[in-house]
This record gives sequence, C-alpha cells and structure tokens, in this order.
Amino acid sequence: MAVDTAFEEQTRNKWREIPATRMGRMYSADLLEWGNERLLAYWEQCRAEVSVPEVRGWFQKLYADEFRGHDVLEVGPGIGIDGVHFARHGARITFADIVEENLALLRRIGGLLGFEADTYFIDDFFTYRFEKQFDAFVFIGSMHHAPFEFSQRQLAAMTPFLKPGGKVVMLSYPKERFDASGARDFAEFAKTTDGERTPWAEWYDEDRVSELFGPEFKLNWSRRFGKDYIEFIWFDLTKKGSV
Repeated sequence: MAVDTAFEEQTRNKWREIPATRMGRMYSADLLEWGNERLLAYWEQCRAEVSVPEVRGWFQKLYADEFRGHDVLEVGPGIGIDGVHFARHGARITFADIVEENLALLRRIGGLLGFEADTYFIDDFFTYRFEKQFDAFVFIGSMHHAPFEFSQRQLAAMTPFLKPGGKVVMLSYPKERFDASGARDFAEFAKTTDGERTPWAEWYDEDRVSELFGPEFKLNWSRRFGKDYIEFIWFDLTKKGSV
C-alpha cells in the first residue's frame, strides 16, 4: 500500500481540533493559550458532560480496576478524559497522538491535576519506537478515521508492543449509523460525524474489526450504545498467547 502523504497531512491538520464536550470541538493550540483556572474549569466541564453512564461512564467504570497497576497506551486521547480516569485508578498511562500540541496540552492538564503521564508523538503512522510493551491499548474514536487498509497497516506496526494476553478496547461507529446518515462513502460519512474538515470515517462491526486486527486477536464482545443505540460501537479484544 502506497503512503498517502496528502491524507496524512489532512488527518494531522483535522485532529488539531480535539473532541472535548459532548458535542464540542476545540483546537489544542487555543486551549494552551488559556490560563490555568479557565483551562481546568473547561476540562471539568468536559469530564462532567461525557463521563455520564450512557456515554463514557459505563466503560470508565468497567475498566478502571482491570487497568489498575498496568501499562496502558491510549492512542488519540483527545482532551484526556478517559486516560485521566484510568490514571486516577492506578493505571500507568501513555498518551500517543499525531499532533504535538495535543500532547503538550495533555502534559499541562496532567500537571494541573497532579499526575504525570508519558507521551509519545506519532511522527510516522507505520513505525513505532516505544520503550516498553503495554498491557492494554485504548482506541476511543481514533482508529476508524482512516481507510481500512491504512488502519490495518498501522496496527500491524503497533501491536508488537502489546504483550501476549493484552487487552484492546476500541470505540467506533456502527454500520447502522452509516446507513442512517445517507452518506454515499466514508469521506461523506466523516463530515456527518465529526465536521466538514474530517477526511474519513469508517463503520465497523464484529466481522470487520476481527479482520482489522487479524487472527492474532480474539474478539471477546461488542456493544452498541449512545443515541438510538447506533451512535457508537465498542469492541473488547485480547491478543492471543500468554505472558
């Protein structure tokens, strides 16, 4: 598969604008200009809006104990709501992102909240230089924003850094949402889900996510949730093998 540098550039440019409140987006560079008090108040507003049981609260509660004491990599963490939650429950979090300002924002928020997380800038989508293996990978709304073959190649480069027996959790959009949108293709679908500047969004179901990760992984279960139970789909997978 040829590297589509135009797509990569478009993707990096889009995700300078990070998910924040339930429906809102903000540029990380703008948030970095805010004073500490204003930034913390906004972060808490974001946390309160999205950590309710019907949105993120259910999986935050479900995995808090499971991730405790483990090394967890979150890819595309947005404003850090979930990673902070897991860190507060004892996980050792590494935030990975394709935008350096996003990571600078997360380091600042972590400092203001009194915890330190490692960060990793993804300068190359298909080459990774992590200094350790992880017990879990967390993809909450990130991996489906690229063509299937692109994401498959990215995961093939990343998953050697997941320990055998390690957990993967992934939030995506279900096919039912794609069908309801009336979109003709994934580029058009992206604009209905994440705004006009979004280059791509794919739907996933159980078969497609199993194909995405390949035979090295076992799909444990999935769950549709959110508005009309077609807004999001959650996947829980395990890397085969034992430590």
